[in-house]
Amino acid sequence: AIKKDQKGKENNKKYGVVTKYTGNISKKISKEIYDLMDMVAKPLQVQIRIVDDITQNGYYNKETGTITVSMNSKNPMLTVFSHETLHHLKQISPKAYQTFENAVINYMQTNHANEFKERIEEYRNNYYKAIDSGEIKLSKDKITDQYLYEEVVANCTGLFFDDEQAIEEYVNKHNKESKSLLQAIKETLSNILKALKNIKPGTKEEKMLLSCKEDFENLQSMFWNLMNEGAKAKVDLSTEIGDTPTEFKNVEDVSDSEVPFSLKEDSEGNKLSEKQ
Repeated sequence: AIKKDQKGKENNKKYGVVTKYTGNISKKISKEIYDLMDMVAKPLQVQIRIVDDITQNGYYNKETGTITVSMNSKNPMLTVFSHETLHHLKQISPKAYQTFENAVINYMQTNHANEFKERIEEYRNNYYKAIDSGEIKLSKDKITDQYLYEEVVANCTGLFFDDEQAIEEYVNKHNKESKSLLQAIKETLSNILKALKNIKPGTKEEKMLLSCKEDFENLQSMFWNLMNEGAKAKVDLSTEIGDTPTEFKNVEDVSDSEVPFSLKEDSEGNKLSEKQ
């Protein structure tokens, strides 16, 4: 692990929110959420920029290790926690992360081809702007589609998680890797619960975090149920009935939920389920 001091610095690089809390930012994002983003970013060793000139909720730049969040997002913490989940997954198992990245890319190309192309071009333009401004030193001809895939995964994971059939196919095909992903989801959920303890009850900040908590609890439940069903099927077909499948040892049980996970919002920022 990279060593850093208590202020979240390493090699003179400051981690956390690097955009000052002034002007329009202070009008659209509360100081509590600003401080919360800062707190979450430091152990991830990433920087967070808050801007007003992007069409999406946020994106990740792997060259600078920066998460850019739109100040107009109804729930900027969801962008941060989604990135945190992939960060945990990569630490738990690089192989599982690569498997998940390939699955999301294939899913986007198959089911959301136009949006996939639009996002690739938007990310490419973001890199070009960063290169032109001197923010990063990189040749533009290196910004290929393949180079941008990590950003696509970080920012399109929500669409993948919205599709229960896609998740079911993933779990059935990649059961071992799904265990790593479930663990990453659990670690993010644990941090959301810790963050809630520091937020004043009844505030819009608590509502924002409770929405994140609900999303990740539903996602955790969905993965657990699918993996548990798969394990039962394997046990039923096995002559060694009664032995707990190895992939489920040390995995805690979670409560069932009938609410589908969704990162979708309507124009007013209300959460939408698949049925809506």
